[in-house]
Amino acid sequence: MDGLIRFLHTSGTCHVRTHGIGTPKAYAQNYSPAFWIQSMPFVYSTDALSNLRDTISRARLSPYVLASKGDLALAINLYEYNTLLSQGLYGVLQSLEIAFRNSLHRTLGQGIGLDWYERAPFRQAELDSIEDAKNKILRRSDAITPGRIVAELNFGFWTFLVSSEYEKKLWVPHLHKAFPHLHKPDREMIFRRFKSIKGLRNAIAHHEPILARDLFRDYTNIIEALDWICPTTATWVQATNRFTRYLSK
Repeated sequence: MDGLIRFLHTSGTCHVRTHGIGTPKAYAQNYSPAFWIQSMPFVYSTDALSNLRDTISRARLSPYVLASKGDLALAINLYEYNTLLSQGLYGVLQSLEIAFRNSLHRTLGQGIGLDWYERAPFRQAELDSIEDAKNKILRRSDAITPGRIVAELNFGFWTFLVSSEYEKKLWVPHLHKAFPHLHKPDREMIFRRFKSIKGLRNAIAHHEPILARDLFRDYTNIIEALDWICPTTATWVQATNRFTRYLSK
């Protein structure tokens, strides 16, 4: 627990030029580059802690209050540390998600065609996800391209493509090739790994507590999965990410 409550924080106040803000148009014209961040200490006074509790909400803070045995200041510190680790880990997850979907896209493109999303034998749920992706692209007045489809489809979509549902339809003929650096790829093992990572990703995306997890194991699982796809990228992420620095604080 000592490792979780030691937290080095910095906070800043954003100063915005307000001259000329009389109309929405004037606001838009003056706001754009006219701000800067000035570092300053934050004082955890009784009033400040109360305001933070109300802003974050008692319900969202309750796991941290419980862990701190009712110490609100310590609970806020734990909340901050959870945010810091989430930020660091999200950067690691981002690299895996991009590598994962690009590898599946590349493999399906080679086996079926670049427009695999139009031709592969998908269930209705996946067809609906693809249709939703197309609609989002069209609402932006963009052309539908393979790259844009890939970017719109979520992590859950890609994870389900390596489930047992698609073992005969996609895994055996195509997707086992998406993990070129894993000797004898085991579909079930890969699916379990990515399903677990998806749960972590969703927890972070929804600002949930992650401090109770074995975060170093989560991190090594992500790096290992990335190594199955591209060892160079896995090494790059290990060398440049901030999560391991945050975790050791």
